[in-house]
Amino acid sequence: MPIVSAIVRLIELKEADVDYARPGAAPVAIEDARRFHEADIEAFAPMVSRDAVAAPTPAQIPGPFGLIPARLYRPVNAVSQATLVWYHGGGWVTGSIATADALVRALCARARVAVLVVDYALAPEHPWPAALNDATAALHWACEHRAELGGEGPVIVGGDSAGGNLAAILAVTERERAEGQVLLYPVVDLDVSPGRYPSRVENGVGCFVEWADIVWAIEQYLPDGTSPDNPLISPIASSRLATAAPAIIAAAEYDPLRDENRAYAARLAAAGVEVDYLEFAGLVHGSYDMMSVVPEVDTAIDEISDALGALVASLRAEA
Repeated sequence: MPIVSAIVRLIELKEADVDYARPGAAPVAIEDARRFHEADIEAFAPMVSRDAVAAPTPAQIPGPFGLIPARLYRPVNAVSQATLVWYHGGGWVTGSIATADALVRALCARARVAVLVVDYALAPEHPWPAALNDATAALHWACEHRAELGGEGPVIVGGDSAGGNLAAILAVTERERAEGQVLLYPVVDLDVSPGRYPSRVENGVGCFVEWADIVWAIEQYLPDGTSPDNPLISPIASSRLATAAPAIIAAAEYDPLRDENRAYAARLAAAGVEVDYLEFAGLVHGSYDMMSVVPEVDTAIDEISDALGALVASLRAEA
């Protein structure tokens, strides 16, 4: 199936923007890369079309190096069935609470869960493991305050892209706290050798987020000389996957990360972990933010939300 036509048109419009550049294609200032990400969300998910939730509440979470900004979303006129601690995408370099807003509103409203979005420290100013340390602190805080966040239901970690990487790691290392995981096209293998997965080449160019962009982000995130085989960097390298929390993994057909997402789902399943693997035809990396303007994405978010609701119900039944 070809890339969804509406997504192709959105990509063409961005490429035609004289003020837009890809970090992996040419030198781009960090500030510009962050500005482009914020602009993308405004273009792909206009505020007027986003899911309705109760008024989001700001929070400040004590972290290893100061307070971590966060924002809590609750469903309208519904009791939250769980707390989803969410880590936004952006290659550990860009992204924010604001760029996560459209996606987490949808998950909150459709799955009836409270969502705590964490504004973790970004690279290159704060390279690995700063983001992971903030993510860990936020999960601990959420567990300590679960009654006031999402009630007594389970605490689940989740994220998209780089945020999915953080959630996947915590779903292993913090298993006593992370009762489930929701990973949307997560980065799970930071070894940048293109030959490791065919999709890095097949979908490496022309599919919105390109493989060179992902390599650029990894270079900003990892200090020089850091091995990507560390399981606190690449969760697919972990020897402890059998202890991981039940997982939902949502991949996209035309994503450079598609094959590592398939491989990670297969490894979790082989280790005995319950995995709900969803792969959406015609979609690209970054497309889950386009639900307001691409009907196929909206349908995919419905399926992910249904899977999240089923996971929550299963965890509550086991409690």
